Amino acid sequence: MNDDPQLRELLRTSLPDASVPNRFGADVWQRIQARSEAAAHRGWRRLLEPLFALVMRPAYAAIALLLMVGGAAGAASLRAADANAQARAMLAGRHVATLDPYARLVAMR
Repeated sequence: MNDDPQLRELLRTSLPDASVPNRFGADVWQRIQARSEAAAHRGWRRLLEPLFALVMRPAYAAIALLLMVGGAAGAASLRAADANAQARAMLAGRHVATLDPYARLVAMR
């Protein structure tokens, strides 16, 4: 390629006098970080959208609802069984206290 001094001088004089802002580098890195965080959020969204689309179908939504209701009923049943056992033990103690005079004295203390 030919080295043309006139062309070189023309290119040098045609460059604009633009100054870089003081926080240019920091602003660039902030934009890069914001885009990478947005990409990470899009990754989760891309992963969960098919699951939500599947659950939004009536059949799968009904199954999910039945599983939640069944789980809640099971948890309530376990809690009720525990409460019933405690009440049964308390009533048995009261019954024994009515029959045995010594147990009645212990119960009164």
